[in-house]
This record gives sequence, C-alpha cells and structure tokens, in this order.
Amino acid sequence: MKKSVISLIAAVLLCGCADNSGIYREEKSEISVEEKLPAASESDFEFTETDDGIAITKFVGSQKEFAVPEKIGGKPVVELQDKAFSERTDIEKVEVPETVAKIGKSGALKFCEGSEETGAVILTGGDVKDARAYYDSVGNVFTVQLTFTPSGAEKFSEATERLVGETVSIWLDGKLLSAPTIRERIYTEKATISGGFTSDEAMEIAEKINGNPFFGCEKIQVEYKGKTYGYNELSNFCSAV
Repeated sequence: MKKSVISLIAAVLLCGCADNSGIYREEKSEISVEEKLPAASESDFEFTETDDGIAITKFVGSQKEFAVPEKIGGKPVVELQDKAFSERTDIEKVEVPETVAKIGKSGALKFCEGSEETGAVILTGGDVKDARAYYDSVGNVFTVQLTFTPSGAEKFSEATERLVGETVSIWLDGKLLSAPTIRERIYTEKATISGGFTSDEAMEIAEKINGNPFFGCEKIQVEYKGKTYGYNELSNFCSAV
C-alpha cells in the first residue's frame, strides 16, 4: 500500500526559571499512515451470483490502480473468475479483499505416457508454474512455453530419462495438444508444446493452463492478506486464496 507522511506539530511547554512564564517550542514528529487504494465501484464489474456471494467475471472500469470492493449489491465478493481482468493488461495495482476465497480453476492439463489419455500420468497442471504463448521465428510457428515448478521439473526430468524413444502425449480438457517423442533427458525447468497453433490458439491454451484472473497483466501487483504478488508470482497468489 502507499504510505503518506503526516507531520504533527507538538507544542512543548518550557518553564522559565525566573518568572515561570511559558515558552512554546515547536517540534516535528512523523507518523506513517497507510493509504488505501481507491475502491472501484460496482459498475466497474460484470459479475454473477453464487450460493456464497458474488463471482466477478470481468473488470470493465478504466482505473489502473484500485481496490476490489468487499461487497457488491450487499453480498460479499467471494470469487475472481478466469481472465476477469485480462482485457486490461495495463492494470498496475489491485487490492483483493480477504472475502475472496476462490479463483477460477485452470484447464485440466496432463502429460501422459504413450499416445492415449489413459496412459500413466507424468505431470498435471499443478506442476506448471507459468505458461506463455511464444513465437518461434526459426520454425515460423506459434508454441506454448511451460515453466515447471521445482518439483514438476524434477518429475519431468526423471520421466524423460526413463522414456527416451517413447511417446508422451499432452492433454488439455480432454483434447490432445501434442504427442512428441522423447529424444533425450530434459534437465531444464522449461518445455515447449508445439502443434501447429495459430497465435490465438497458443494464447488460449496458455490462458487455460494458467487459469488466473490477471493473466496477461504483466505490470500487475496484487495485494492480498498483507502480501504483494508481482506478475511472476501470480501462481503463489492463486495458491494463497
């Protein structure tokens, strides 16, 4: 949160020795006061009602810095759905109320042994820290680049060592994205999904995998329960909700 400094003038009475007359001396002391972000209005949001309260589906306001209201229509705001703020990639700071207890779920991603969805599962969306659409200028194709969590990278490394020469299929919400053959063990925390995607398709896949309401808002700082999360930490924010 922003902090402003208020200077207070303290009047200190000094007693004179001869005539007990009072002399006032001005002293300045500084107190830091937390300044809250301006609250967005109810009309800045599109939303639906759930059994628990309000689920925000889209931000339609023009502010770059604002606080999401705790209540809309007298009901608590309890959910931020996928891509609710993604059309406003210039947003810089958002304060999320503690009433929010749910973030829209990401698409069901999984890496399976073999070419069928019924194969043994190697990784799931929970092993992915971030996904981004990427243009490969060498191959002149659009791909999706994944960054794994530390544990996900370890799982992937172990699986690729074991499955050299074998097929690994990548599925999202029951749809086959790609089925590459593992040529060597992969030690890095990154992997690329290629499948002849258009730019829009690659973006949509990345957004589904990430499954957070601020995807694409690269300047964002999200404040929630006393902590601040930058864009690269949004997966931690989603986990904290």
